[in-house]
Amino acid sequence: MTSGTAQANKVGQGGEWAVVADRVIDGTGAPPISDAVLVVKDGRILQIGTRREIKLSPNTQLSEYRNETILPGFIDTHNHPTLKPIGAEFKDYKGQFYDPDAQLATRATRNLRIDLLSGVTTIRVVGELNFVDVILAAEVQDGIIVGPNIIPSGPRLGPTGGHVWIPEWCVDEPENIRKVIGDYVSKGSRLIKLGLLDESPEKTSYSDDELLAAVQESHSLGVPVAVHCTGEWGSSILHCLKAGVDAIEHVVPLNRNIIDHLKGTKTALSLTPFCYKVAQPQPASYFHYQDFEAVSAKDWMDYNAAVSKDFLKSNPEIMTKDRYFGREVFPALKPWMEAVREAWEAGITICIGSDAPHGVFPLNVEFLVDCGIPPIAAIAAATGVAAKVCRIDQSTGTLSPGKVADFISVRGNPIEDIQTLRDVNLIVRNGVRYEGLSFQ
Repeated sequence: MTSGTAQANKVGQGGEWAVVADRVIDGTGAPPISDAVLVVKDGRILQIGTRREIKLSPNTQLSEYRNETILPGFIDTHNHPTLKPIGAEFKDYKGQFYDPDAQLATRATRNLRIDLLSGVTTIRVVGELNFVDVILAAEVQDGIIVGPNIIPSGPRLGPTGGHVWIPEWCVDEPENIRKVIGDYVSKGSRLIKLGLLDESPEKTSYSDDELLAAVQESHSLGVPVAVHCTGEWGSSILHCLKAGVDAIEHVVPLNRNIIDHLKGTKTALSLTPFCYKVAQPQPASYFHYQDFEAVSAKDWMDYNAAVSKDFLKSNPEIMTKDRYFGREVFPALKPWMEAVREAWEAGITICIGSDAPHGVFPLNVEFLVDCGIPPIAAIAAATGVAAKVCRIDQSTGTLSPGKVADFISVRGNPIEDIQTLRDVNLIVRNGVRYEGLSFQ
């Protein structure tokens, strides 16, 4: 038995149980429910409401979480489970994809564990060689390893010479793209990920015919398309909007022109804000802290927040100047944050992903609040909205009767202090309670 499954409390996989907390945030953007009760039966939510409203069976096992908030488990829409560094030297970053599958799986096992401990109960994977993520998804589902539910994409697709150029990812010409996508879906991909870069103010890495082929083939097979879009001009984003992609990852640049083009479309923005905030090479001491010193998910998140604060203090130009990483662009934070708020105010669908590092997803929710988005809406972006983007909203993402029991508790009230999201206590995934699960 693995250390993770040994600490999974099987209470509630059958039978009825309930939790009571000071408040419940249901992930829809609605105000919290005070003095709330959530009842679970056979892995699904049976009832939710105030303690006065809910009548419990005498045999219902009740757990109290006073001074805590219950909310849906977070949905991380941009995750690479086998990757470890952020901001590493480009060669080292790309080289990780070529590590043996056993090494990739070992890294992923660690990363998935700390992602779960940060309150993430579902991840959308956006590019793994050799379909490692498809295998990991099955292992998590079967309880072999501990982690969030996984929506696997398989390998990323991109044009020859494109984003993070790896020959195994390169597919050119519409018919080849259609054939490869069909093969991916047959092997278990539930999402197709493309990687694009701006080539000029008018041109992106794929032709319009190639983009349209990818979207049409994916949609005909019932899977969405997410596209890495970064550059100086936004040409990749604009061509993706024309093709009708489902989600744009990273979203660089983001400005009034891009926002105007997004209005009226069904395309969502999958932001990865924290990776831009701390996009510098991490020293060995950084990962030593993660692997040997951090004693809890909150400790690890507090450490990352402090590293980020120190980094911005030492590099104030990051707020106002773009940074270049090969052919990639890390946006100047201040105007990008202002544009994030403007996009949200314009009604554009926004969700968030961690990219890397792992185990710090709530810091991305904090970032949305720093942009000027209200806490209740930022939490919805990380839960209910993300579930719609991932096409899993019929089963999870919000708390209502009939949904799968994917939820967490945090100590405190995140509406008053968004940083309380770092202090995760109870974790429930697929109706299973994970209690006493250690960070190390």
